[in-house]
Amino acid sequence: MAYKVFGNPITEETLKGMPEYANKSIITHVDKARMAFNMNSTVEAQVCEYMENLQKKLPCDIVSTFGTIYNATGDIVKSYAYRDYPGKSADESVYPVTIRNGQCGVFLHGETKEMGTEKCNGSCGAVVYLGRNNNEEVCEWMMSWSNSISVDDLDNKVSKFSSMR
Repeated sequence: MAYKVFGNPITEETLKGMPEYANKSIITHVDKARMAFNMNSTVEAQVCEYMENLQKKLPCDIVSTFGTIYNATGDIVKSYAYRDYPGKSADESVYPVTIRNGQCGVFLHGETKEMGTEKCNGSCGAVVYLGRNNNEEVCEWMMSWSNSISVDDLDNKVSKFSSMR
């Protein structure tokens, strides 16, 4: 099990098979994105079940971060770059390479006991995906996280950022 991607892609063919699009001659990028956005809840239960089962396999003394990336852009997004700071992508999980419109990619990032000679104290990283925005311009989406080993640490956070190329 390398990584998991859940859900059926929402494509032009998917929409053509639906009554509301049957007579529409041009199906746009925005049409596909809107349908994917509306279908998000259909994969949510699968993703939650997968994460719960994966969490049961983890040692209880490590810090881990579950990441989900749902694609409702109307197009494919592909991983472009990643950076692991404290921690690394877990053995059974890497960052999904390709996530099609209407799919949700899942990964697990966890602390490692040793990072070189330094003791690791959490899970911290970032992943960048390339895709297209609603104007079909190439964009980058970055998701980053900082998850400390300390339960008292108020600096734990997740952030998302996008930019156009």
